[in-house]
Amino acid sequence: MTLSPAQRTAIDSVNAYARTRKAHALAIIEHVLRMSDTARPSFARALDRIKAHARVALHFHPDRLAPRANAATSEIGHAVVGPTVIECMLEDGRYRSQFETRLSSGEISFEHDVDVLVADPCFRGTAIGYVMAELCQRYDIAQYWHCGFMLNPSEVPRNFRGPTMPSLAQRVARDGIVDAKAIGDAAASVIGDPDAWADRGTASHVGQELKWLWHCLLKLGRPSTARLGNSTDNRISPTS
Repeated sequence: MTLSPAQRTAIDSVNAYARTRKAHALAIIEHVLRMSDTARPSFARALDRIKAHARVALHFHPDRLAPRANAATSEIGHAVVGPTVIECMLEDGRYRSQFETRLSSGEISFEHDVDVLVADPCFRGTAIGYVMAELCQRYDIAQYWHCGFMLNPSEVPRNFRGPTMPSLAQRVARDGIVDAKAIGDAAASVIGDPDAWADRGTASHVGQELKWLWHCLLKLGRPSTARLGNSTDNRISPTS
């Protein structure tokens, strides 16, 4: 892929940072190899395998609202809001930089750079899920569901990410369950109808609270595949 000037500058910056710390890093590696009784040739072979076969994984929230004024709008609840990140990806065929999407993973082409899309099963059968399936079909990308995460609001503690988390979990839960879609729907609601959340503070504050609830879900959540009937076959097709 062709790198943009900003991407090249970022890589040059990382390289410069790494060079200033190379001696210290090599010393740590030598210590680890010695303490683990790992031979230098074995370590070198492992590095060669990583360089030859490793893949880069990029994380993003498909239902996050993208600040793109020129794209088609979607309706969530009763509030008309901007397009989601996954809708912009389908429209553009690219995974754009954080300056356009507020994501921090750079810009890639779905036609040339992407092999697999792995999604949370809470989006299965939803509008977001259908857009993901269309994206994968259009660009010949394999799509899978991972195990997912789910929490009962009663399982959200007061002593991890703050005492307001249990009440927020109760508010955003869908059918008594907090999952990625429930948090995403709440985030869209905060943007589309901030007055409805004014009892919890400003839109910015509630948005931060939802990030903390996401942390709770990842740390404490249990797999959701059993609930969704997807415990054995995680490969999907655009029509599933």
